[in-house]
Amino acid sequence: MRAQLISHMILFVLVVVLPGCTALKAVEMVDGGMLVPGSCAESVVPFTLKGHPILIKARLNNSQKEYSLFFDTGALTMIREEVAKELDLPKGIEVEAYDTGGKSKAITLVQLDSILVGDMKVQGCAVGVSDFSGKLSPNVAGILGSNFFKHFKIKIDYRNKTITFSGEKKQTAAQDRDTVIPFESDIQMGFAPVVKCEVDGALQDEALIDTGFPGIVALPLPMIKKTISFQEGNVRTAQGSMMSGIFGPTDEDYGLRIHDLKIHNLKLKNIPAVSHSLKSGRLLLGNKFLEKFLVTLNYPAKEMILTPYGTPFETNIPSYGLALAKEDHKTIVSGIWNNSSASRSGIKIGDEVIKINSLDARDLSLMELIPLFLDESLNNLEIEYFDGKKRQKAILDKEMLLPVLKQQNNGGLETGG
Repeated sequence: MRAQLISHMILFVLVVVLPGCTALKAVEMVDGGMLVPGSCAESVVPFTLKGHPILIKARLNNSQKEYSLFFDTGALTMIREEVAKELDLPKGIEVEAYDTGGKSKAITLVQLDSILVGDMKVQGCAVGVSDFSGKLSPNVAGILGSNFFKHFKIKIDYRNKTITFSGEKKQTAAQDRDTVIPFESDIQMGFAPVVKCEVDGALQDEALIDTGFPGIVALPLPMIKKTISFQEGNVRTAQGSMMSGIFGPTDEDYGLRIHDLKIHNLKLKNIPAVSHSLKSGRLLLGNKFLEKFLVTLNYPAKEMILTPYGTPFETNIPSYGLALAKEDHKTIVSGIWNNSSASRSGIKIGDEVIKINSLDARDLSLMELIPLFLDESLNNLEIEYFDGKKRQKAILDKEMLLPVLKQQNNGGLETGG
């Protein structure tokens, strides 16, 4: 079982450019970049998947050093301020960015001379520069996003932990088990792929293909409140914030089960979902949805091909009930699911977490803490925390967030129609 993330750390970034000439320049930069002529036809790149982030290696501006980057189809490419200084990048232009928590922050937009992944090189790729203190592991340089991927047909093989980059631009010949789903790319979201979907047979919307989101599905707040489960009261509520983007936590969070989710001709039933506060109001289809398939994202042909591995979809979310955030270099309890192990433990919003299973939480980023919460061999965590007066200890047990389904109502995946 995979426990729910510390705070669903979603690193999706929406760039909203400033008015006037700055806006035109920013759009031009994000829309830019070119695959270097003569690059090989195909390059297979290994990735690691510790916790939930997909991490791959890249060389920036012909550097001898290889940088680890978070592979995020729902984001604009971004790097740490320290990396920008290391590469001696120019100042760039200032733009406004929004994350999935609905929070905004000014970032700097610059243009790299080149990004090399495997044997595939793109020149003139735009990157955002921001402070990732406490969010990413110190050895992670930033995010590789869809404004880089837009030049390729990309195949994500979750089983073999490889990503194949191809310069092929034609449509893919689908096999019998494949589902081909057309998508559009949104430049304001760094060319993130967007597909049509339907919730509970009535709610029409668009969904982002977002490898930066660790769960199966996240619904925007206005939509989650219109679902059958929410209307019937079959919803888990939270104190504080259970979700977090780059720039801060959300203000309101829910967990429930979607009765029906249709994506093109894929139909899923009883799929667990959480809420998000992203300004675009789109659904997020995350890693736990995508990992059920061999995924091909053909950006030039604007199509996604899903080949099922044959593994069933989860119908529940194992969770300790706790969400954490970083504030002033401290690890703080930012959210607690009601009626969870955390809510019964005595831990409160704002308490400082000092240790988790003897590891010092103060010295670790959220990304470094995530594997503890996802470790399938663990069923409980020992939390040492400071409640404002003294140190306390609590044991949190892994429990199912949502009510157990009856056997005949188990979830599943259907195709066709």
